[in-house]
Amino acid sequence: MNLTINKYIGNEIWPTFLASLFVSIFIILATKMLSITELIVGQGVHLGQVIGMVVYLLPAATLIAVVVAFLRLSADNEVVALQSSGVSLYQMLSPVVVLSFFWSLDCNLCYYYITGKAG
Repeated sequence: MNLTINKYIGNEIWPTFLASLFVSIFIILATKMLSITELIVGQGVHLGQVIGMVVYLLPAATLIAVVVAFLRLSADNEVVALQSSGVSLYQMLSPVVVLSFFWSLDCNLCYYYITGKAG
């Protein structure tokens, strides 16, 4: 039963995560396109390093996705239904913890990779 709940909550998080990530990337690229182009052309920054900076949007997109997913679950009284069937809030948060750990590890690795290249 716990695997089914984790899949269900994960399926609630992923679409919102992808949508918020793409919107964030679009906003960043739309507002900073000129300075990003200047970095690449004028100062010789590799395109991989610029793409690596997008990784820092992952925690914000994850936060938005988790909040929106649990708001929808709460609005549809699914959280109450799960709690009344004996599922605690900590059991519902296990996919969130796994996703957050993965993104924090990914951001840390990218941070050290980008900082190592720059320094």
